[in-house]
Amino acid sequence: MNYSVFNNPDLDEQHLDETKPIGEPAAFGYLTSYYSWGVLFGDRNVSEPIDWNWDGDTLDARCGMEVNRDGFREVLKGKTDWDKLSFSSAFQDAFPEKAAGARPMPSQEELLREPPAKELIKIPPAGPSGLRMEKSDSIKLSWISSSITLRNYRVYRVEANGLRTLLTKVPYKKLPELERIEIVLPASSASSLDDIYVSAVSWYGYESGLMGHGRRYLPPSQGKFED
Repeated sequence: MNYSVFNNPDLDEQHLDETKPIGEPAAFGYLTSYYSWGVLFGDRNVSEPIDWNWDGDTLDARCGMEVNRDGFREVLKGKTDWDKLSFSSAFQDAFPEKAAGARPMPSQEELLREPPAKELIKIPPAGPSGLRMEKSDSIKLSWISSSITLRNYRVYRVEANGLRTLLTKVPYKKLPELERIEIVLPASSASSLDDIYVSAVSWYGYESGLMGHGRRYLPPSQGKFED
């Protein structure tokens, strides 16, 4: 457990700027999660641009999105917590040795020595963004490469009754920003593009939600993958 130690910029949900990161330089390696069109995205590096409106790029300098799913579009204030901790007199009387030794706000040197958040949290990664599908004599899929190290991507056929069949796993490969991953499947893999879904599996084995054609979405598989 930890408290906020970075005084990151405010986020105006009416005017989000995808071209700028939300974290200060010292926060490099720390991650955030957010909502876009009601879908939860996780494992986004706060020191890199974020695709707030899920349109496949980080080029929009002014877009509106309710990113914390509280029913409002408002200004989300950035703040630190460590320097605002206050121990009550009752706590000090009961545990004088602990109150006296309470940890102050970490210094810049301490922050740089702490392990990054991806070593501390086990939340699902963001699903593949900018997903495109095309079917002719084969099924062609492409999506934007994740900026966060993953284990792999998983491509499913999902039946009307909800049964998921794994069609293939695509090993993660770090690509330049906004470069697309492209794969080709046999046309017989699915009768309709609406049956195809793609997910991302984090380095820890946790799966993102499944992204489908026309912004369809399914919740992630339960449990943890070991492959």
